[in-house]
Amino acid sequence: MASYAAEQLKDKGNLAFRNGSYAEAEDFYTQAIQKYSRNPLIFTNRANARLKLQQWDGAVNDCLKSLEITTAAAAGGHNHKAYYFLAQAQLALHHPHEALSSALTAYEQVREPKPNAKIGPRDLEVFSAFVLKCKKAKFAVRDRERLRRQGDLRAQLEGLLEERRQRDVGVVAGLLDRGEIGQ
Repeated sequence: MASYAAEQLKDKGNLAFRNGSYAEAEDFYTQAIQKYSRNPLIFTNRANARLKLQQWDGAVNDCLKSLEITTAAAAGGHNHKAYYFLAQAQLALHHPHEALSSALTAYEQVREPKPNAKIGPRDLEVFSAFVLKCKKAKFAVRDRERLRRQGDLRAQLEGLLEERRQRDVGVVAGLLDRGEIGQ
């Protein structure tokens, strides 16, 4: 009974989502979860709505809950959409390392799907492109860190050179004062 009511609310959420009413869709999915919280698809759908609403933390939580339910249901954790949405939220939260890990898992699940998996004709291409995007973000973070370290090293070297210049100027000034050089 509760699962039937939840399924109807999920269907209403799906319709609202298709119509671009993401806040309304999120509300229907939330109501569905309150009726029946053991359906991982409802959490995945709400995560997608939350992505559209830029509610990154909520999307992460929904994806993790969906994966928890999927794993508990002995599906072996195969839930490529949850991993894909999780990767999107993680990337939006500036966690490219985690996003890459989630995106790679989604990609692998699409590349080698379970027999009953619902894989779209373009999923492999889309997921592959997103893996590449995550890799680029990861390398950009690594590059920024390298440049920051180089900047720190450069500042340190400039400081040491300035100290040496001041010391050398002091030595020359002392020699001039004592008349040992000049004139």
